[in-house]
Amino acid sequence: MREYLSIGEVSKLKGVSVKSLRYYDEMHILKPAYVNPDTGYRYYTQEQLVTLDVIMMCVELNIPLKRFGRYQDEGGALRLDRILEDGQEIARRQAARIQATLARMRRLADSIEAYRSYKDRKGEYRRFIGERHLLTEPWNGAPDDARLFMRTASGLFLRAEEMGLTSVYQQGLVYFYRQGRTDKYVFIEVLEPGPEAPGRIKLPGGEYRCLRLDVSGIEGTAGRFGCAGEELEGLWAVDVDLYDASLERGGYPVELQLFAGGADRA
Repeated sequence: MREYLSIGEVSKLKGVSVKSLRYYDEMHILKPAYVNPDTGYRYYTQEQLVTLDVIMMCVELNIPLKRFGRYQDEGGALRLDRILEDGQEIARRQAARIQATLARMRRLADSIEAYRSYKDRKGEYRRFIGERHLLTEPWNGAPDDARLFMRTASGLFLRAEEMGLTSVYQQGLVYFYRQGRTDKYVFIEVLEPGPEAPGRIKLPGGEYRCLRLDVSGIEGTAGRFGCAGEELEGLWAVDVDLYDASLERGGYPVELQLFAGGADRA
């Protein structure tokens, strides 16, 4: 029996539980080379460790083991080329998701760091905000209708995923004033600039007049900034959640932003 490895030895060598090895046997993807008819103990050859490595790679890549049979030819031999082809594609998709998550985390960390510099300011202040790319949905509700807002924003996050866009955590309301009317939207911010299309808005970068508020104040933008309604013509107003280093149960403050210049008006 010295040419064989016991199931316990294989478990220790490869860091795989005995329970998993028994499961692979039941799934017919890693049958023991020998089973003692008296004790029922399972034994494996060293060559089978390579097959086990491939199985572990499939598990790591979340390839369903029920599909493992497609990687074996008619004689039961393992087709490593097929596994690598599928595995590389799955790994690329997973890497893209991880990169998107890292991008979201960096953007949120940057927002928290920026917020620290103005969180204690009272009244109006001005700050530069870079160009932003939004995915939007027309808004007909009241600014304080939290249930409708969250339902609409959740739909936008799903749409961004379907479109292959990297959404970040910034969300809120955006108003555009033109020709005596106000276009109102719920928005989420995405990282990728996109072509002109329904639901895609590019906010100009530049200086914004800002107010930190406990609740949405976008409906009263003109009054809050002390300007006449006609002075808003061609301007963007943004109502966006603010995130601090610690999250409190009472909810988030919001920042009301009114574009003041530094780039062409829309």
